[in-house]
Amino acid sequence: MTTPQPGIFVEGSRFGQFMEYTIKAGVALSEIRADLDRIVHSGPRSVNLVATFGYNLWRLLNPEAIPEGFRSFETLKDDNGEVVIPSTQGDIMLWVHSDEHDDLVDAVIRINELMGQIATLQTDVSTFVYRDSRDLTGFVDGSANPKGDDRLPVALIPDGEAGASGSFVLSQKWNHNLQEFNKLNVPEQEGVIGRTKSDSIELEGDEMPPTSHVSRTDFKENGKAYKLYRRSMPFADGHQKGLYFVAFSCELERYDVLLNRMVGHWQDGLKDRLMEFTKAEKSSFWFAPSMDDLSAALQR
Repeated sequence: MTTPQPGIFVEGSRFGQFMEYTIKAGVALSEIRADLDRIVHSGPRSVNLVATFGYNLWRLLNPEAIPEGFRSFETLKDDNGEVVIPSTQGDIMLWVHSDEHDDLVDAVIRINELMGQIATLQTDVSTFVYRDSRDLTGFVDGSANPKGDDRLPVALIPDGEAGASGSFVLSQKWNHNLQEFNKLNVPEQEGVIGRTKSDSIELEGDEMPPTSHVSRTDFKENGKAYKLYRRSMPFADGHQKGLYFVAFSCELERYDVLLNRMVGHWQDGLKDRLMEFTKAEKSSFWFAPSMDDLSAALQR
């Protein structure tokens, strides 16, 4: 049995950094492998690292371990042809997280020094745990996440398949319009989200709007639950406030289904009301290979 990257499942880190890169033109695969190997196999134990790859790079690094259905993210448009979820697909996304902010900063500096030789940094988002794991809207994030061993079949490609113990990853940077969201009273906010604000209890019956975020993303069809393992973290600076959404799945299809339900590309034509108060700035699909497939890719 292959081993997943352990940083995927380490929970509770107070600080995180998400860095997306595009490989520079003319850089040799040998250089990419050498620098990534230095990054992956070194660093303080207090910092967790998850290395993920876009399709175009991974097919060059380890073509034998391409999971079925893997591809780059494709832009989603509304019925008027306007972009609602853009594709900003890169080549590498590195996620580091830790309880020790100083160690995290040291790791980020070192990673960017090495990556700067082979790639251009396209996205750099510093994240944190807000209060008791809440989004900046004030609602608990990831309440329905699987727990314990139940996380593994949701997040990991099964044994016997190409890319086994790896994971399909969706990353998105969502910028919130908190000023507009906070104009709503609490019951209205709860209708947008689909959960109570104070104790994160899912609304039931007629209290649950079909356009709530929970209604659009907590989906089951023909007995199959489209579950994800979410590891999102909020961010905030003087210009933007929002959520860096990241999730892990055993199937890429789950993302396609849930995103299409959010933007109204489903049989019922309903849209996620949360998208009235937040905007997707960046979206990419990645593959987080198992430690075995990652080592094979970097040591060729």
